[in-house]
Order: sequence, then C-alpha cells, then structure tokens
Amino acid sequence: MRTVDDGTEFLIGNDTDFKQYLMKQSLLTVQVFRFLMVCSAFLVCLSHGSNDVGNAISPLLLVMDTNGQDDYLSFFIGALGIAFGLFFMGEKVMQTVGKDIVILDFMKGFCAQFSTATCVCLGSSLGMPLSTTHCMIGSLAGISVAGKTPWMKRAYAGDDNNKKGEESKMNMEVIYKIIIWWLMTIPAALISSFLISDVLISFAKNK
Repeated sequence: MRTVDDGTEFLIGNDTDFKQYLMKQSLLTVQVFRFLMVCSAFLVCLSHGSNDVGNAISPLLLVMDTNGQDDYLSFFIGALGIAFGLFFMGEKVMQTVGKDIVILDFMKGFCAQFSTATCVCLGSSLGMPLSTTHCMIGSLAGISVAGKTPWMKRAYAGDDNNKKGEESKMNMEVIYKIIIWWLMTIPAALISSFLISDVLISFAKNK
C-alpha cells in the first residue's frame, strides 16, 4: 500500500492510478500558481509605480509643486508614459526577462515576481529609490540557485510535463550583456545630462 500526503492510498502494483493522481495534482498546482502569478504581476506593476515611476516624475512634481501648480498632471503624465512605453517598446525587454535568462513556469514566475514586488515595495516604504529591473534579475538568479538544490530537483523529477527534469540554468551570455549595459548607464546618463543641461541652460540664460 502506498500513501500520499493527503491520506490517499494506492496498491503498490497499481502505478497507473498513482501516476494519474500525480498528474491531477500537478495540473491543480499549475492552475493555482497561474492565478497567483497574475496577482504577483499586479504587485510588481504596483511596486514599479511606487518606485520607478516616482523616480521618473519626481523632478517634474517638485517643480510644479514649487510653482504652486496642480501636481495631479505629473501623475497622469507618469501613468501615460509607462503605458505607452510598455506598448511601443516593452516587447524586447519582456522577451529578455521572461524567456532569455531562465526557463520559467508558473511556479517559478510567481516566485520571481513576488520576490521582486516585495523588495521594491519595501524600498518604497523606506523612501529608497530602487530598480525593478535589478530586483527582477536578482530574483531570477535566486531561482537558478534554488534549481541546484536537491529538494528542487526532486520536486521536478516526477513531472511528466518536464522530461528533462528541473531546468533553471541562467543564460550567462545574456547576463553579461545586462551587466555591461548596467555599468554603461551611469556614465552615459551623467555625460548626456551634462551636455544637454550645459547647452540648453547656457542658451536659455544668454538669450
């Protein structure tokens, strides 16, 4: 007799019923995490709005508030900008984060998104500007490390939908490119901000 965690018993020789039972449990787990992943995606968007969009519109918000203007316009601009950015330019980033770094399923996707949302929301509550992208890449790296643990491999060993077993290897070529671009952004932003502000402010003051 074989007994599983919920008390269901199977005859030792009846492997067909046991495999069908595991398949049903696996499908139920997938459906649960499918819903949880949608919820965690909303949380990531919420955390992104609380931190990254706050970073983006904070100069505009400060100037409008100083001049006594209605600051609700800055919130509208921030919301409109993030929507247009996602619609027109977000596809390649979604491809990179969602497919090119680590092979994801609903369970791993939920873990990555929930971890990212937790970190960013914590930073927002403390008034610390954080990068949602940095937190997401770190979460994906955590999944890759967890994939090397024996209990993670054992969890995927009996999954008929995953013949190769647990796969959480990171695409290091993509990671190297991301790190290089991260390192380039600070000096690139500094130089471009210096040049633009120097030219525009000098022109405006001397006009």
